[in-house]
Amino acid sequence: MVMKAPLVDHSWEVIGEEKHPPRLALKEVLAKMEQLKKVAAVIQKNEGSNKLERILRYTCLMHTLAKCKDFLEDDKDPVREEHFQCLFAHATSQLFEAQQRIDAELGHLDL
Repeated sequence: MVMKAPLVDHSWEVIGEEKHPPRLALKEVLAKMEQLKKVAAVIQKNEGSNKLERILRYTCLMHTLAKCKDFLEDDKDPVREEHFQCLFAHATSQLFEAQQRIDAELGHLDL
């Protein structure tokens, strides 16, 4: 089964493809954090915290997204775009892998 609302969707991917204004990228990062919180709550409730960390790597992902948010908000950092792009690439890879694990192992949760 495939996730109803993929973790890596078009609105997420375009952040890395084009020069997006930081405010739009920030909006997407915040939305992704909220989506992850909702997905995590379902997994936690039905499968427990061990599976939550194994499937989502939730703590690491939320930390990475929080750092993305910080770099987008800090306009005084001269290399913030480079930092953001590195963290964004890492987060995207982790989101995609989590999405694949959810599809493969947690289809019964109908996420």
